[in-house]
Amino acid sequence: MPDSRDVPLVLSRWLDILKGEPDRVPEAPVLHHYTDAFGLHGIITSNCLWATAAQFSNDLSEIQYAVSMAHAVVDEVWQHKKNLSPWEEMLFEHLKGFFVVPLPAYNQPYLISFCESNELRV
Repeated sequence: MPDSRDVPLVLSRWLDILKGEPDRVPEAPVLHHYTDAFGLHGIITSNCLWATAAQFSNDLSEIQYAVSMAHAVVDEVWQHKKNLSPWEEMLFEHLKGFFVVPLPAYNQPYLISFCESNELRV
């Protein structure tokens, strides 16, 4: 473990290495998570967000939406790739098939919701 006197030097060197590097996530949206006062207290005191088991969701459309978004991400990431290695081909096929199986095969997915809007309308 570095001596505490070396930390500024290490940090300075790391910042030098990162100069000129492109942003890793250039346009990431700010996301909001809506909860009540009890939920906020739990988040602050535990430093965690808790997710709900999908089997207890009262809105099947949330699960359908999540699966459709997963399909879209897989397609976006892989659709333009050419000359896939055997490993990449196997991974792509697995990912495509992963989201078409019934929910119990997911080994119990969990849900958590975020929103780009900073205004909750009910």
